Amino acid sequence: MNMLRRVKDTIDTYQMLMPGDKVIVGVSGGPDSVALLHSLNQIKDEYQIQLYVAHVNHLLRGAEAFADAQFVYDLAHGMGIQCSIQEEDIGRYARLNGLSEEQAGREKRYAFFEKLKIEVGAAKIALGHNLNDQAETVLQHLIRGGGLKGLGGMEPVRQNYIIRPLINILRQDIQAYLERNNLSYRVDKTNLEPIYFRNQIRMELLPLLQKQYNPNMIGLLAQTADILRQDEAYLEQNVREASEKILLLKNSDTVKIDLESFNKLHIAVKRRLIRKAIQLLTGGLKEITFNHIDAIINLSFKNQGFKRLFLPQNICVEKQYHVLWVRINVSKQSEGDCLITGLIQLDVPGRTDIPFAYAFIEAKIIKNQGLDTLMVNKNSNTAYIDYEKVNGLLSIRSRQPGDRFQPLGMNGTKKLKDFFIDCKIPQRKRDDIPLLVCGDDIVWVVGYQINASYQITSETDKILQLQIERES
Repeated sequence: MNMLRRVKDTIDTYQMLMPGDKVIVGVSGGPDSVALLHSLNQIKDEYQIQLYVAHVNHLLRGAEAFADAQFVYDLAHGMGIQCSIQEEDIGRYARLNGLSEEQAGREKRYAFFEKLKIEVGAAKIALGHNLNDQAETVLQHLIRGGGLKGLGGMEPVRQNYIIRPLINILRQDIQAYLERNNLSYRVDKTNLEPIYFRNQIRMELLPLLQKQYNPNMIGLLAQTADILRQDEAYLEQNVREASEKILLLKNSDTVKIDLESFNKLHIAVKRRLIRKAIQLLTGGLKEITFNHIDAIINLSFKNQGFKRLFLPQNICVEKQYHVLWVRINVSKQSEGDCLITGLIQLDVPGRTDIPFAYAFIEAKIIKNQGLDTLMVNKNSNTAYIDYEKVNGLLSIRSRQPGDRFQPLGMNGTKKLKDFFIDCKIPQRKRDDIPLLVCGDDIVWVVGYQINASYQITSETDKILQLQIERES
C-alpha cells in the first residue's frame, strides 16, 4: 500500500477531516513536514479542505534558520498555499523560563499555531509526527517515568482539532515518498547529533533495541501505545461515571468525596478521582506528585475521626469520619494536624505504607528488658528508639534541602547529604530513602541509622520498635 493510501486510511480511521475544514499545516521544512504538506495537497480536493502553512523560525541556527523559513515560504507559494512565518527567540525564552530549548520551542510553536487558528478561522492543525516519533515518545516517557497517559504516546487526534495524519507511517516510508516525488527538504543538523535526550533515543537506544532484541521494535512500541491509550480512555470513562456519584463540588473552593463509595473503588480509579478533585479546584496539578496522591488515599483509610493533610497550591485535605474534603485557600495548619505538606503519618502501633519507597513500616511499643542500644541497632532494617523522647507526631517523608541529624555514635550533627556520601548511596537513590521525622528532627534514616538523641538507655521504659519491609 502506498503512503498516500495510508495517509487517507489514517485520516478516515480517526475522522480527522470534515468537508470545508481549513487546516493549518505546521511545516518546519524537514522531510516529515514536507511530506505531510505534499500529501495533504494531493488529497485536498477529495476531502474538500483548504490548507494554510505555518512556520516558526526559532532563531537558534543563524543563517540556516532563515534559509529554512525562506524554503517553507517558497514551498507553500509554489503550491498556491498561504503561509505565515513567525520569529521567536527560543534561546532567550528557554533561559527566562528555565526550560530546555526543545520544550521552549514546542511551547512557542503550539502557541503560534493556536493563535493563527483563531485568526484565519481554521478548524484543524496538522502536524508531521510519524510512527518512529511515536515509538521515541513512548521510550522517552518510560525512561522519565509516566502513567498510562504518557506511555500512550501521542494521540492521532488531540482536543478534536490537532491531527497527525502520518502517525502510522514509518520514517523510511516517508523518505521513499519524498524520493519518489522528487521533493526537496531541509536538514536540521542538530537532529543528527546526540545532544538532546530525544536524539539519543532516536540515534542510540532505539537502534540498539531493534538490533539486539526486536527488529519490529518501532511497530511494537506504537502498538503498545495504542493499547494503553484505549485502556486510559476506559479508565477515564470509569472516572467520569464515578465522579458523578462520589465527587460533589460544594463551591469554588471545596470538593466533597463520599468515602464509603470511594473506598470500594479500584486504586487506579481512586488516583484519578483525587487528581480530578484537585483539578476542579486549581485547574491543574502543578507541584502535585504521585506521593501526594497516594498520601491522600492512605488518609482515606485511617480509622480516626479527623485527620488533615496540607499540599502545595494551598490545598488542604480533611478526613471527617465518612467524608473527605478537598479545599483550597485554607488557613495555616494547627499543631493538631497529623499530615503536613505531604508527610505520611506513622501509625503507632500498626503498619504504615510508604508508596514512594515501595515499602511499609511495622511499628509496635515494647517494654525495655535490658536491651543494648548498640546491639539492637545493628540490623539496619530494624530500629529501636526511646519512645518517651518522642515529643510530637511521627511522620515519614523524603529528604529536603538542609536536612541534618546526629548519627548514632557521633557527638555533633551531620548533613544528611554528607551522610549519604559516606554511605556511598548513589544520588539517584537518595530521594527514595524514607526519613522518619518528629517535627524538624530526623529520628531514623530508614534502613540506615537512627538519631543519637533518640537512642535507648538503661533509663528507657517504653521502646518503639520499627521494622521496614520492602515490597517485592
